[in-house]
Order: sequence, then structure tokens, then C-alpha cells
Amino acid sequence: MAEEKNLERAREQEANGLQAVLNKRALQEALVQLIVMRNLSYNAVEWPELQALLMTVNYTVEPLLRQFT
Repeated sequence: MAEEKNLERAREQEANGLQAVLNKRALQEALVQLIVMRNLSYNAVEWPELQALLMTVNYTVEPLLRQFT
């Protein structure tokens, strides 16, 4: 039981750390630049493949991606 609590606490700390380093404005600007400069569809942020790529780098980006759609 104590091990499970420690593991859960460690996961929460990890997620909090990953969320802290996310820069929403920078992410949004980077996505806009990618879409405009590469002449992509504006709904590119909804592509499962792009979302999977971004979540591979930082899985806490998922709520932000929902805001961009």
C-alpha cells in the first residue's frame, strides 16, 4: 500500500514537472508557424499522428491540444 502511494506521488510529481515546462504560447506559435510555413491544413492540430508526436515528447500536452481544436 505504501509503495503504491509512493508510486502515485512520483507520477504526480513527474506530471507536475512536465506541465511546468510547457509553454502554451510557444507551443501555439510553433504550431501556427508549422501550419503556415508548410502550407498545412488548419486542422493539422487534430491529426492523431501530430498529437501522438507531441505527446511522445511531453504527454501532459494533451489538454492543451484540446484547447487548440
